[in-house]
Parts: sequence; structure tokens; C-alpha cells
Amino acid sequence: MNSSSSTNEHNRTRNINHPIVVHSSKPLHSKLNNAPLVFTWGRGEDGQLGLGDTNDMHEPTFVDSLRGVHVKQLACGSGHTCILTEEGQVLSMGRGDDGRLGHGDNGWKYVPRLVNALMGKVVSLVTCGSYHTAAVTNGGELFTMGGGMYGKLGHGDESGCSLPRKVEAGLTGIHIVNVACGSRHTACLSSDGKLYSWGDKGVSGHGDIEGKNTDGCLEDVCFSYFIYKSKLSTFNLCVSQNISTHQNWWKSLPTRWLHNYLLVVFILE
Repeated sequence: MNSSSSTNEHNRTRNINHPIVVHSSKPLHSKLNNAPLVFTWGRGEDGQLGLGDTNDMHEPTFVDSLRGVHVKQLACGSGHTCILTEEGQVLSMGRGDDGRLGHGDNGWKYVPRLVNALMGKVVSLVTCGSYHTAAVTNGGELFTMGGGMYGKLGHGDESGCSLPRKVEAGLTGIHIVNVACGSRHTACLSSDGKLYSWGDKGVSGHGDIEGKNTDGCLEDVCFSYFIYKSKLSTFNLCVSQNISTHQNWWKSLPTRWLHNYLLVVFILE
């Protein structure tokens, strides 16, 4: 692991005002080829608003560089933004250190730029952590890129990746359908309802205090889906189809997870 990269990531602890990115399904003009309109606002100092500069925006502003692009999904990290198109292509913009944008360098990008390394893949989902990015393809492959501290990229070490790299350790032959990134960990869901997680100690849900830099399966519960949500970016809320048969699984959760929610509702089938 690069020691300077590790230090940089440790030092990025200030509060971050995330940009807000929305898209409208109502086209303004037929000349936009019926593509949705994308608007951004909020902190722009890293170029994450995609407006070609580093200005903050205090009201929704049309991202002209996405004019005519059929946007399917957007995801925001602490200083970067990713866009998924209907065609399964990924674009990224904003802060580029740690390689989180996936362009093979650490440079900032002030307008959306196509992630060429994923060309030839049809991406079905993209998500951003604070300093890393993950993408799932329609073939069930999982790719990660960005800062590798805490092992959150899932490649067996803490090295960063400036290009998307397929996660293979522990996931060989497994079809991934969903992924979520925290600040220091990553979790993904397979098509057969198994949840895999890795990263910093205590937040990957394996009942121990050691971190994991490869994929670990939470064997005891078969999950139907999971929702990632936390003001501290260290909480996975999972909804299980058969949680009634595993009533004590929650006892392994770190206490600080439970302090982040006043109410957790499990939906049973």
C-alpha cells in the first residue's frame, strides 16, 4: 500500500456537503432526443457537479454536457459523481485522487467523462463510497476502483486501483446483483440472496473486530435485499426473508451501528 495515499485518506475527515444530483424524466425539448434532464447543485469545489468549473451552486443547474444522454442512474461520493446510462455505460466526474473516477489517473474531471475501461461491459448499477466506486454488470460481475485503504476494494490488499478491477477473491462463479459502498467498507448481494461484505474492522458484519480485505459471506441469513444508509457511512440495513429462524444474528452488530438508527423495521414475507 502506498503510504502517502494511506495518510491522505486518513486526513480526509472534515464534514462534506454532498452535491445533489437529480434527473427529470420529462424532456424539455424533442431536440434532447427525449433524454432526461440532469440538474446538480451544492458543493462544487472538486468539479463533482459536472458543470465545467469548481463553483458551488445554490439552485438546480442543468448539466449541459449530459444533454441528449439517456441517464438511468446517478451516484454521489464525497467529491465525485458517477452516471450510468441506459446503454450500460459509466461516466464519472469530480475529484480523481485515489483513482476513484476509473480513468487510469488521479486527475480531477470537471465534466462527465466516459470510463473507457468498462467499455464492452453492460453495467447495471454503479455506486460511490467516499473514496471508491463500484459497478455491477448485467453478467453479475463486480468491479471496484479508487482508494483501497481498509481493503474495501475487495482485492485482498489495501492497494488502490485507478482503473476498474474485477473483484474475484471469494466471488468466483457468483452472480452479483447489487452493491453498496460505505466510507470504509463494501457490501454486495448475490442472485441467490447471499450478502458478502469486506472492509474496516467491525463494519463488515462478521462478528469480529478484524477488518477483511477479501469478500466474506454472512452465511447465517439469506437476504432478499439490503439498503445501505447511515450518516456515518458504516451501516448496512438488511431485509431477510427468513430472519425469524436467526433471531440472535443482530447480537454481533457493533454498538455504534445501533446508535445510528432510532427505528429499524424488518419487512417479512
